[in-house]
Amino acid sequence: MDTEILGDSFNTVLLLIIIGLLSIYAFVEPKKPIPQSPNSSELPSLKNHKSASSCYSNSNFNTRDVYRIVITGGPCAGKTTSINSVAKELSKLGYSVYIVPEAATLLMKGGAMINLDGSDESAQVELQANLMQMQMALEDTFTEIASATREKSVILCDRGLMDGSAYISPELWQVILDERGWSVVHLRDRRYEAVIHLVTAAQGAEEHYTVMNNEARYEGLEAARQTDLNTQKAWVGHSHLSIIDNVKGQSFDDKMKRCQACVLRAVGLPTPMQFYKKFLVQLELDTEPSQIPILPSNIPSVRIYVEDTFLRVKDKKLDKIQKRGQSGSYTYMHAIRNKEINNEYTVTKCQITSQEYMRLLERKDPFRQTIKRVRFCFIYEESYFMLDKFLNVEEGILILKIASEKKIEEISIPSFIKLGRDIREDSRFNSHKLAKFNWYNSVDEKRIIPED
Repeated sequence: MDTEILGDSFNTVLLLIIIGLLSIYAFVEPKKPIPQSPNSSELPSLKNHKSASSCYSNSNFNTRDVYRIVITGGPCAGKTTSINSVAKELSKLGYSVYIVPEAATLLMKGGAMINLDGSDESAQVELQANLMQMQMALEDTFTEIASATREKSVILCDRGLMDGSAYISPELWQVILDERGWSVVHLRDRRYEAVIHLVTAAQGAEEHYTVMNNEARYEGLEAARQTDLNTQKAWVGHSHLSIIDNVKGQSFDDKMKRCQACVLRAVGLPTPMQFYKKFLVQLELDTEPSQIPILPSNIPSVRIYVEDTFLRVKDKKLDKIQKRGQSGSYTYMHAIRNKEINNEYTVTKCQITSQEYMRLLERKDPFRQTIKRVRFCFIYEESYFMLDKFLNVEEGILILKIASEKKIEEISIPSFIKLGRDIREDSRFNSHKLAKFNWYNSVDEKRIIPED
């Protein structure tokens, strides 16, 4: 296919779609601002922040009001059905819901055949970059529309930008990032508050796998499994990644309910299942702190650097800012946990700019140090693991966090990790306590690694 003709056709389609969406936006009547929750005015918002790099969201929106959630997965995983089901439930709960369509499906429905296998490297780079730019435009437009309503809104994205890396070689993916001036941190972390991966039916529910109900699907069983694994790997490193697999004995309705629970959790609503598990990790007595953690070479992992700084507060609130990223690229977050009432509390989070982060640092709590840690993120047997190594609390301290709605006995623990005790309910190991200058690890647990 001639890449110049392909580019012209793409630009025409993209222009028509954006004009159509903006025409909808022009008729949205701005509503009166909804009352803010207590203390929400204390949170700065990510407004009027634009970057020369288009991987940033160009939407001038308030992250307290708009949640952007990716629902992705392998071929024939149930994404479309799950998105529609989640949208109905969120609407019942009073949220305004917007669904961003998948760019590749839109183009195929318009007559463009997208199959990278038959294209040369130059065409693959051009096509994938154009798809991503189209996806960005769609997401940003929907975000602007949602923000204009001043209502609590959820944007459900049918796939996200990092999915592109699953359909192209690592070398060509890097070419796209370099040529467009994009970074993985901002494609993966800055644009989305949560990512939910639905495992393909080709893995664990083969009898339900089909290519007949989606124009953009062409993979056989083996290719579908590999694409699913590649898509999972693409999102490793995100702070809120959930993997919904196909469980023997469970129906597709059960799978959708698990997806729904993940979305509700992402927007801060209570859910019946305990999701995150936290453990101390037992070390061998002869293990040198500088050697941990040791992950096998066959377990791909992403190393994330995290700094948590607690701010001066009144009453019993917790006020924290976070710097998080890799390879010199970072995102910034501000979170306030309101004081407990009847052993319950609410947490309000929003993304902030680097300048806002620096200003808030001036309010640093003088009685606590900035907690610095390296987080090793990896997937094992369709569960998401985050292993934290604390750098300035006590030498060698680590914490294991598992993102899964399954019971711990149903989760496959890697053989290279020896679990210590469950510390999910032990407040001595939360980051607020670990930040104390005089925090120390007990003698009995000297060879154990904590979590956050």
